[in-house]
Amino acid sequence: YITKKTERLVSAFYLLTDLFPDQEPLKWTLRKYSLDIVGEVLALNTNFNRENVSSYIANSNILKLHSFLETAHMSGLISNMNFSLLQNEIFKLIGMETEYARSDGSKDKNLNSNYFRKIIKDKIC
Repeated sequence: YITKKTERLVSAFYLLTDLFPDQEPLKWTLRKYSLDIVGEVLALNTNFNRENVSSYIANSNILKLHSFLETAHMSGLISNMNFSLLQNEIFKLIGMETEYARSDGSKDKNLNSNYFRKIIKDKIC
């Protein structure tokens, strides 16, 4: 389920960035980092253990992707609605991965996304 959720998130980034001019560097940066996340999630599914998931969240491109998303939003490339939608999906994905690590890997649950807003803000600041 996490893999499918990640694929849908990447698709959303592609649809959104399709509206950016081709000369806009953030178009290609957002696409690159969203694609990198798919590879990371697939690697986690292959090599699951709690340490891998914790390390992934701490060092993942998902935090970089969120930072670039905020940059695109603040520069006016992304509407408030699209920013909120994608940001919430990123938080949900991080929550699912965290819960997956806390469990034995057999369940997918969402954690409260407010918890992850603080993690991301702490990482960015």
